[in-house]
Amino acid sequence: MLAATVFVECENFKDLGGWAVETQSMRQLGSSYVMAHGYGKPVADAWTTVVFPEDGDYTIWARTRNWNAVWTKGAAGRFCVGIGPAELKHSYTTKSNTCWCSDELGADADSSWHWQKAGVVRPRANRCYICLHDLTGFNGRCDALVFTDDLAAKPPFASPEAKVSDNPATYDLAVVGGGMAGICMAQTAVRHGLKVLLLQDREVLGGCNSSEVRVGLGGAWHLP
Repeated sequence: MLAATVFVECENFKDLGGWAVETQSMRQLGSSYVMAHGYGKPVADAWTTVVFPEDGDYTIWARTRNWNAVWTKGAAGRFCVGIGPAELKHSYTTKSNTCWCSDELGADADSSWHWQKAGVVRPRANRCYICLHDLTGFNGRCDALVFTDDLAAKPPFASPEAKVSDNPATYDLAVVGGGMAGICMAQTAVRHGLKVLLLQDREVLGGCNSSEVRVGLGGAWHLP
């Protein structure tokens, strides 16, 4: 049977609380991430809700980084992952109402990005509230969370790097350029069952609308 797996991009949380979206590691991650920059004071929780497809135990993995490992032992930016029924979110810092993971994330030995195991939880509802709870205020970082009922699953959870074939006949469609038009073309073709090659000469997708250029996609709605 296929594992029941929930993948959550942290920058897409419903409420980031005191966490901020950061793009400094776009080249390594392929996406932005969130950071708890509280000048030494823990910031407010970032939270969202997720739907678990099945009951049972789920292992939580968090993609995080011990940013200060190159200078000293220990981790300056640490946080926990909380999970529980959605209606408890306003009193969620009370541990009696939560399933806090026991591990303090951000403790890897080197400063690279890693998937860290946060613990095993049993959601008490189909739709649950999850949060990132900052412990230090010193720039804890989290890119994504994975909840899986395959307790033996190991990272990485991202797809392996694609290898481009020299034979163009391997693909049904080649899209040159990862701007907004190219992204929409490639995604639409994939949804229609085509095997697609998307070529882009930058580290990030989005063209002028990317975090690299930052020209927002406004459209005719914003014209006089």
